[in-house]
Amino acid sequence: MPYPYDNLWVSNGSSYVKPNIAYAWNGTSWRRVQKLYVSNGQTYELVAQYPSYSKIAQGITDAVANIEPHKTIFNELISGRRLGDIDNSGSVTALDALRATQFNSYALAAGAAKTYIEDVMTPTMMRNQAKYADYF
Repeated sequence: MPYPYDNLWVSNGSSYVKPNIAYAWNGTSWRRVQKLYVSNGQTYELVAQYPSYSKIAQGITDAVANIEPHKTIFNELISGRRLGDIDNSGSVTALDALRATQFNSYALAAGAAKTYIEDVMTPTMMRNQAKYADYF
């Protein structure tokens, strides 16, 4: 499947923005969407698939334990920062796995770690889903 994510834009009411993460209201709370489809009235087309943050948390845990390929993947430098270094400490640690787990369970408070997951880690993984397939 081609990845149309780079062409996905939504309106915020006054302009169009690129959604790094999609949320849907379930009647009680906002929840992240793992797959986003659009309809032309007759069929549905998958336009975005988002990573599983529980799989990311496990991958970071495996990276900390020196298990490949997770160690290599989460220690790769993306704009000068290790992909799995959620807390920006300079290395991938168990605290990063905890932050991913907290994000997965909606327990990670707004701040630099949450922003990193939403604005750097997620788009990086979405743009190369073949490379990061274990986390989808």
